Amino acid sequence: TERDDEAFIRALDDTRVVLLPNYRLQEAQQLYHAFSELINILKQRRLEQDAVFDSLFRQPTGEARLMAFFDAYPRLAPQLPIQQVCAILQISSSTYQRAKQQYYRKR
Repeated sequence: TERDDEAFIRALDDTRVVLLPNYRLQEAQQLYHAFSELINILKQRRLEQDAVFDSLFRQPTGEARLMAFFDAYPRLAPQLPIQQVCAILQISSSTYQRAKQQYYRKR
């Protein structure tokens, strides 16, 4: 399917992005069993990540969302720029700072 929405991605490490037409991916999936398995693994990981984000946004407050985010991504969260985390979690920078202090005090 075509997607016209824009995406913002910032890689933390050197990254190579390869864009392939959807029909080529479908073709490879039909021709190569290993590729089909890889696609299935990626789909499963996507479902798992969706479940994590669903649980994050079920939190009642911004502070709770940030703490759940830090619990879900303990190595990644501290590396991300504050503005990016705030945008992802839909919280203000002051909420971020307050929740981060609470998080590390409890740990």
